[in-house]
Amino acid sequence: MSPPLLASTLEDIAKTKLRKLKQSQAQFAAHRKSIIDDVNQGSTEADKLRKLIEGLGKKLGIHKERRLISVPAYLQQSLFDSSISDTQLKALRTQVEGILETQGSKYEFAGLFGQLVSDWNDNPNPTAAGAASSSTIKQEDSLLIISNDEFFVDGAVVEEMSRQRKEWEALAFYDGNVSSSDVKGYLEKLFEPHSRRGKALAVLQKQLQNFKIKETLDKQSIRWCIDSLLKNDLFSGDKRQSLVELKKRSDVLDELADSLNMDLESISTWKWKYSPVFIDLRKNLNGKIRAYMDEDTHEAILLQFVGLSWAMYLKKCLNEFKASAWAQPSRKGEPEDPKAYRHVWLTRNATENLRSARLKEYQAAYFMTQLPNSMKEGAQEYKDEPDDSSASNDLNTSFAVKQSLLRTATTEMLISAQMQRPFTILQSDFKSFGPSLPHATIFTVLQYLGVSPEWLNFFKVFLGCPLAFRLDATIPMEEERRVRQRGVPDSHQLSDMMGEAILFCLDFAVNKETHGANLYRLHDDLWVWGEEAVCVTAWREIQKFSKVMGMDLNMGKTGSEVVAPSPLSTAGSILPKGRVRFGLLYLDPAKGQWVIDEDKVNGYVEEVKKHLGACRSILAWIQAWNSFSRFLGSNFAHPAHCFGVDHVNMILKAYRRIIDGILSDRPSAKGNIVEYLRERIKEQYNIEDVPAGFIYLPVELGCLEIHNPFVDLLLVRRFCLKNPGDKITAAEEQEKLDYEADKKAFMEARQRFNKSVKPFIPFNEYVKNREETSRALYQAYKFLKTAPEQGDTPGSVKIKAGLKELPREGWSKGFGNDWTKLSTYWKWMVQQHCDEMYDKFGELAVSERKVLVVGLLKTLRSEKVRWQI
Repeated sequence: MSPPLLASTLEDIAKTKLRKLKQSQAQFAAHRKSIIDDVNQGSTEADKLRKLIEGLGKKLGIHKERRLISVPAYLQQSLFDSSISDTQLKALRTQVEGILETQGSKYEFAGLFGQLVSDWNDNPNPTAAGAASSSTIKQEDSLLIISNDEFFVDGAVVEEMSRQRKEWEALAFYDGNVSSSDVKGYLEKLFEPHSRRGKALAVLQKQLQNFKIKETLDKQSIRWCIDSLLKNDLFSGDKRQSLVELKKRSDVLDELADSLNMDLESISTWKWKYSPVFIDLRKNLNGKIRAYMDEDTHEAILLQFVGLSWAMYLKKCLNEFKASAWAQPSRKGEPEDPKAYRHVWLTRNATENLRSARLKEYQAAYFMTQLPNSMKEGAQEYKDEPDDSSASNDLNTSFAVKQSLLRTATTEMLISAQMQRPFTILQSDFKSFGPSLPHATIFTVLQYLGVSPEWLNFFKVFLGCPLAFRLDATIPMEEERRVRQRGVPDSHQLSDMMGEAILFCLDFAVNKETHGANLYRLHDDLWVWGEEAVCVTAWREIQKFSKVMGMDLNMGKTGSEVVAPSPLSTAGSILPKGRVRFGLLYLDPAKGQWVIDEDKVNGYVEEVKKHLGACRSILAWIQAWNSFSRFLGSNFAHPAHCFGVDHVNMILKAYRRIIDGILSDRPSAKGNIVEYLRERIKEQYNIEDVPAGFIYLPVELGCLEIHNPFVDLLLVRRFCLKNPGDKITAAEEQEKLDYEADKKAFMEARQRFNKSVKPFIPFNEYVKNREETSRALYQAYKFLKTAPEQGDTPGSVKIKAGLKELPREGWSKGFGNDWTKLSTYWKWMVQQHCDEMYDKFGELAVSERKVLVVGLLKTLRSEKVRWQI
């Protein structure tokens, strides 16, 4: 099914549901009036109640409802028992009449839900010129693509678009002026071919020289490649949806596999199918402009398969090189009198110690983690926030690794502070890393590492693609078609592989020159911490590497800080000046804490206000807010024990200010998102008394599912540490207890076996190498890096029973019809809004799912939010 056909089908289904819903609503209104008229004609309270019950059953088919339980029995009793008064019967009638009210609300809000979805589909935000979206479903739902749409773009936007494009062109279409001989000379000195490391290099070169793609494509591998392309967001609109649909078509996948395998057989002579390939520019919420190639989908799958094959193999080979050539951090010193029994206690805990933990974590989380381990794992997604489908605790995502990196650095800083020693931290990255990579650097490095001439020629064709901007489609091709001379295509696994091959050389250089320290790196984000001397050596090597390779450091994201027990002079230090930042935080060296950068946040708020104001529908507004909320959450850093409760309190206050700022143009909302949406619904649809649950609960219930960022924070706040450093202090106290226990065991052994052995070591020697021996410090380190528990929210009998009445399947992750399976967030939200949902609709759901336009809504929500300049 092609995307336009899918879109048309979903729209037809939605229109049919809405048409049937309106018919049912009109029919209900007629039956309701008839029932009320019959009731009003009743001569007694008992007669009125009887007519009401009969009308519900005969005209509306309502026989079983919680408010009807026992009412017929009480009515029967009243015929014989005069103690059942008219007052009681009238109260029962009022209770049963509530069923009519809730049924009316269900029709009203199911219709509202459908109309909101329809309005989002019919009134999309302006589409970027040439955004490859001709589908009747306008999937650029929250457009933030550079656009020249007359309705949407003003002069400032056009000017910014022109500036960003010129910057990209200055990189892509001009040679980086790199000396291949200088690059090769640097590599010769780095790898020392005739040294011990030279043997590891020779093995690596032979492995890469002999690389061949032995596997062929089948249906499953094509699906994995498609997943990889979707995760990396190469395509939008129709092309994206076509890939989603292609995964479901086994018959088409079989034929596609045959075609792709034929292309694979002649890969050495492969060339781009179309010339030129158009370029679309998109802006992320973090402010970065990225250029995406709008290539043929068949070609994209082939290139992704080749890229994944190369990436997996390169990662395997580089890990083997690291195992034999990487320098290990030196131990702090050997115990005195190693022949004595006491040395046993100085070499204890060979695995459960800080030194061992650091090495294992670096290997697992930071070394070459941009490359996948398997075809199934696909390309790692480089992003600043999780999307709706990502589990925030998935340690295999680059998002989780970035959060882990900050926790690791913060925990190391806490340990240094408790040990009364200075902690130095250095941060940098490369300016426009992907677009600026010189091709001479890429080919020289790959050739030196052993890549064969045949594959080098393929890579040259891949990189040397003729390009043209889609906005230039009216200009003759001969004038605008230009060949890329520098940089790698965005969102391609081959590009990641090439970038990682180059940055591996930097990883190795820092490790070698610092005699065992590691460069903590996520793509081209560079971090080093610890002793000042280590950071100075690493900084010198980073500068040297960038100069030789023809890559500029981004000095706006480069800085260093020293956190010390007492102020230290940094005069004369070669370390770069500037704040150390993570997302929307910066490190305050005086406090030894991460602090929100208010100026930066205010800038984002103004940009988001502009975008939200351009949203043409309520659901597009909600989609944009949810995206921005997730972005903020990740860039404030998710709560962890090492940050403490002050961090959570700071974020809670920031969200309050942000929401106030976003809604500042609507003072009547009083900084309340729910109230703001209620006002808009009243203005556009003339519906009042909208329950907050309708705003917050999942779309599968017929609700709007706006995210509440306060809830996740409040769930963990009660479990956060007031002073994270106390955990290190507790570890030191535990060391004293461990010392006494070890001393006692030693003395008992000495008494039994050899009384001539020297007495047990003093405590200062016992803890001298605590990072290599202390289990207590290791356990504190591991604990501080974890997130606080969210606890549990007790569920009432009413809620648990209400959930059981819902469908068993078809729920988004974290929700369902079983209380025990709900995420802590949804437990909180359901518990909070259950009563108002029951009061309004008689149950948790707005209406039966069969009448809700959920399929179309989920399709609209599946497209990533694109942020405008």
